[in-house]
Amino acid sequence: QAIETAKAKMTHEWTFTNNTDLNDSVGSNDVTLVGAFDTGVDYLSKDGIGTSIYAQLDSTINIDMTQPFSLSFGMIKDGDDFNGALVDSSDTNFIVVGTTTSWGLRMRSSTGNEVDFDITGVTITDMNHYVITYDGVTYKLYIDGNFKSNGVANGIPATIVLDRFCGGYLSSTNLEGGITYVRTFDDSLT
Repeated sequence: QAIETAKAKMTHEWTFTNNTDLNDSVGSNDVTLVGAFDTGVDYLSKDGIGTSIYAQLDSTINIDMTQPFSLSFGMIKDGDDFNGALVDSSDTNFIVVGTTTSWGLRMRSSTGNEVDFDITGVTITDMNHYVITYDGVTYKLYIDGNFKSNGVANGIPATIVLDRFCGGYLSSTNLEGGITYVRTFDDSLT
């Protein structure tokens, strides 16, 4: 299991409750909701396209994929399909999960290079917890506390620059999902 250790320090944490404006409880990168999100639920959610409906961060999150890091987030299935995304406004940097894709979970950096994780056989439930770690050698994915797969890199990943969270991947109109929390760490969880 990927667990928090003294080695890794949490740098940001967002918890989405009732889809109101959200504060970073660890750092100072707060979130403002843009567009008409679903109401009365404790997760960031909106069916369909995310280009006009998203949570805007005060500033960017920069994840250097060449240095040890960890990222954890919770996602909820919200409809027939499942998807959630942490993206940049140009849709070129992203971390996205989707059962309608062949790669499962993908991280794409500013160079266009990607790290893909196989989530074949994962049962998407009402809530799944994801942890991505990188120890300087290997990218790993844990789902609901259990190791799932190593990441497969396409080229040499660089920095991922993110500035918004969405219930659906920006350029797709048929994906639905919800994000319950996002946490970033400055080192690999072990």
